[in-house]
Amino acid sequence: MHYSGSLQESSSTAVSFSVPGTVKSVNVSEGKRVAKGSLVATLDETSAKNALEIATALKSQAEENLRIQRDFYNAGTATLSNLLEAETLRQQAADSYSDAVTGYYTAVCAYLTATGR
Repeated sequence: MHYSGSLQESSSTAVSFSVPGTVKSVNVSEGKRVAKGSLVATLDETSAKNALEIATALKSQAEENLRIQRDFYNAGTATLSNLLEAETLRQQAADSYSDAVTGYYTAVCAYLTATGR
């Protein structure tokens, strides 16, 4: 006797992280039951840390550029447009830095929460 058909799981649950990142470790095997609250996987916080380091450098660079443009403007060798553009770039860099800080600490908190610390 031969029967044809297909197999399907009886139940499944989608899993996601609250922050983007690279999976550092997976603590379960396929097909195994997982209790509510179990640590299924952890993320590598390196990408969030790298983003923070880049944002910090860009913020410093934009602040220095603004200082230089302000000096040039006061000396009469730069236009108001140059100064305003430098201020806009500094503000954008500050916003990106703020986002990176938030992303980093969100990743750290998610990791600590997931590992029960």
